[in-house]
Amino acid sequence: MKSNNLEPRLRRILKAVVQRVTERVDSLDPVFKFKTGIEGWFKVEFVYALERLGEKVERLQNKGPDVLLAGDLQIELKGASDFNPSYLSSGALKDNVPCIFLGSGEEIHNIEKLKANPRIHVIGIKKIQSKHTWAVGCIIPASLHNGIKRESRQLPAGKSDKNKNMDTNRTQMSQRLKKLVTKSTSMAGKLDEILSVGGYWEDLVAKVRVEADKIGNKVGYTKSKLRRHIKYRRESQGRTEYLRGYNINDEGVFPKNR
Repeated sequence: MKSNNLEPRLRRILKAVVQRVTERVDSLDPVFKFKTGIEGWFKVEFVYALERLGEKVERLQNKGPDVLLAGDLQIELKGASDFNPSYLSSGALKDNVPCIFLGSGEEIHNIEKLKANPRIHVIGIKKIQSKHTWAVGCIIPASLHNGIKRESRQLPAGKSDKNKNMDTNRTQMSQRLKKLVTKSTSMAGKLDEILSVGGYWEDLVAKVRVEADKIGNKVGYTKSKLRRHIKYRRESQGRTEYLRGYNINDEGVFPKNR
């Protein structure tokens, strides 16, 4: 689909989704306390909103982007009890498709950080206030905005290889996390194993949530919770050597020797 048709269509879809979430937000608030199930709730309401709009949903997909619409438009859906800019932006960047998201929680102020990400273009974000503050938004990769193709030949000298190396390193780190088989029987131990592998926050959180689901843990892990775990190990338990050989920043946890 051409970008000059894509963005107006996404605005119509976003408007319909915002309307539906606003109508149904009271049923979402009880889900919030469990810190899980929000994305499933969002998918159901998303499909209802699109059908009411007249957008044909071809199928829901288990692999790749979550939804396929008429005209071969694929959309990734993200729903979370926190507002993690890296996690939400990954919805658009992973498969280079539009992402429509629902987020809330203690990091709702990070909307501005999401907007400032040069790799994405914000179609729109709407706040919905109920018992909790929710944000429904739509983002697309910057490469899709106005049909701009960020090919390597358009980049300044040296930038292309650097970006390729960064993408390769990120892919390798993500694969290491996915292949990790944790041995600990406690969730705290699993966190230690996952963090010791390192990676970007969204990848770390995704892995932790998978491991939590396996043992029926309903905490609802976020970037801030992982940071608190690190702080607890280092300060409360006095383990000053914990993750000593790692760079820990806003992007993630990275072993210094890689």
